[in-house]
Amino acid sequence: MNEEVIRRLAESLTADSTDIIPYLPYLLQDFWSLGSEPDEMIGLLRAHTDFGPESRLLDLACGKGAVAIRLAKEFGCTAKGIDLIPDFIIEAREKAVEHGVMEHCAFLTCDVNEAVTAERDYDHGLCGGSATCGGANPKKSDAHPAPSTRAGTQA
Repeated sequence: MNEEVIRRLAESLTADSTDIIPYLPYLLQDFWSLGSEPDEMIGLLRAHTDFGPESRLLDLACGKGAVAIRLAKEFGCTAKGIDLIPDFIIEAREKAVEHGVMEHCAFLTCDVNEAVTAERDYDHGLCGGSATCGGANPKKSDAHPAPSTRAGTQA
């Protein structure tokens, strides 16, 4: 990771400096779910969308893949998770195998700021593990939907 990417990662986590970044895998080793709670996302998608087996999910800043894996298991959908931290992606792949959904999931180490413009044709997009995704701040009213999703939802 170059210095700019590390700085953006720290900023997305609302950290005051980049000093903590190398220690994140160790500090978060006992947690699978980082950011959004899988049960909450399942409930929201079930209540407000037609999310199902044909759905294609892009999970940006997926962490260790808890949301993508649980959605794939619950709905039978296809999910792709992207995170900048290689150790998190390794664990996400292991968990997908453990939960029997690896054929529904793909996990990639990548900067979400690049992925949000490169990935296409997803029905639903999530970014629950970061204060910012794709350069947009969801707390601002001028945040625009990512080009990665069709007319689906973003959370």
